Amino acid sequence: MDVMYAVSECLQYACSKVPGLKAIIAEDFIFHALSMANGQSMRRFYSLEVFLLDRLTSPRELLPEVSCIVFCQPNQTSIAQLCAELGDPKYKQYSIFFTNSISESDLQAVAEADAHNLVKDVEECFMTFLPHDQKLFSSGVPRCLSSDGSKFIASAFLSCQRTVASVLQNMSMSPSIRFQNNSPECQKLALSLQQQFSTPNDPNVTLLIVDRRDDPVTPLLIQYTYRAMVHDFFGIEYNKANLASIASLEDKRPAFSAPHDPYLRNLSALSIDKAFGESAKLKRIIQKRAEMKESLKSLSLSEMKKMLASFEEYEREEKLVSTHLGILLEINSYFKRFHLHDDTASLLSDQAEIIFPKMGSKSACFKQLSEVLPNPDLRRQDKLKLIMLFIVSYSTSKGFPLDDVFGLMEVAGLRASDRELVQRMVGYSTPGRAGCSGDACKLSHTGLYLPPDHNPEQELFAHTPLLASHLNALSKGSLSMAAFPAVSGHDNVNQIPKRLVVYYVGGTTYKELDTVQEFCNCHPEIDVILGGSTVHNFESFCEEFGA
Repeated sequence: MDVMYAVSECLQYACSKVPGLKAIIAEDFIFHALSMANGQSMRRFYSLEVFLLDRLTSPRELLPEVSCIVFCQPNQTSIAQLCAELGDPKYKQYSIFFTNSISESDLQAVAEADAHNLVKDVEECFMTFLPHDQKLFSSGVPRCLSSDGSKFIASAFLSCQRTVASVLQNMSMSPSIRFQNNSPECQKLALSLQQQFSTPNDPNVTLLIVDRRDDPVTPLLIQYTYRAMVHDFFGIEYNKANLASIASLEDKRPAFSAPHDPYLRNLSALSIDKAFGESAKLKRIIQKRAEMKESLKSLSLSEMKKMLASFEEYEREEKLVSTHLGILLEINSYFKRFHLHDDTASLLSDQAEIIFPKMGSKSACFKQLSEVLPNPDLRRQDKLKLIMLFIVSYSTSKGFPLDDVFGLMEVAGLRASDRELVQRMVGYSTPGRAGCSGDACKLSHTGLYLPPDHNPEQELFAHTPLLASHLNALSKGSLSMAAFPAVSGHDNVNQIPKRLVVYYVGGTTYKELDTVQEFCNCHPEIDVILGGSTVHNFESFCEEFGA
């Protein structure tokens, strides 16, 4: 299963229905989905005789000789935009592809708006999801729960429901549906999908719906792989990296898509130590490109013509290499500046590790926090991560010192607004179900800072997301029915699936994508894709449970 390929196939199918030169207009969400699936590049569109990819809401010139393909979600806003386009048409004819199931009333509204009789075709083409990677998709929903955490936001629920349904329908799956039993939100989503997929379920396909609150630890940790760290430090949105803070790079919003970038594909899941090791190779590639440009001066006309034929690809590769090298150099400077990986730093030499439940007392951990947090070299977000991890581990224990935590935050120089954020974390995680691996969550400086004698291969990947245990249980047919029941009427749920879709209400992470890829490597007989309401870094995770 490949969600990027799934979107590309929808594009291929739509274009095959409209011969000759054409334009594509899409509402905003689908515009992003198409761009992400094609590496933020128009090269694929040009090969399909598409000369224009535009948003449905953008002003356009009159092109009466050109056919138009419209990709549109069947929701109130998008239908209104489509009707406005048909009321003032700019193209010769329209082929409309709805990216989810459309109601009769919406279809009637579109028909009435087509006063000029320019609509040639209307079809459903399921692609209401954002493809971040071949095995990762999202709903693009920044927040699922209401401000008090008591209920599913109505618009967020609808987006999550449409996303999961669209993925399943695109890949012709009618799965056994299982959901996290202690999450009303997961149950609500599961029951809604059950109503939509009324055909007999396929016991070889499973949809597992999980609540982010069951594992709040994973998004609180710095994820020590290259792509995850870029997302944590800079942010990745719609497969574009936000590199405004890197002065050495000209392109501040480059495409950042592993399936379309061979260098990122190689770097994305590497530990940051190994990624730093790749920087020397990247420098050599840039040097080789510079030498090639210099050699143009001494080439004959025929040799120069041959070289120029592939020069565009050379330029593209050079830009990719320069971007990754610039990012690695910036991350390396962050490590030194903020003591994220400094073996000689005095801060680390006498602070070996903070050990969470069962391996360290609450008072001992609090004492170490009080010694570490006042350090002015630590970033605000790292101080907050330390405090939140402490809260996740101990907030349900008797005599939790919340007032003392607030006092420590003030000493550490944190903002007054951070106090409310920390207060909300107290009630966010599911009681007694923090996502710790093994008997405890043992994290070297809570996973943020490494001790002087660290072993990168062991320390950087010490934390295992709770998802790993769910996947392992599913691979053995032993996932607890009490913890993850099936919706009514779905039998044979403990049969080992051949295809598995995991969806996180409340968002997933790149660390969990790495977990899925590692699982698939060990279990090639089970094909897994991962989805979530969004793909988190620390900043977006705070938005999920913040005010």
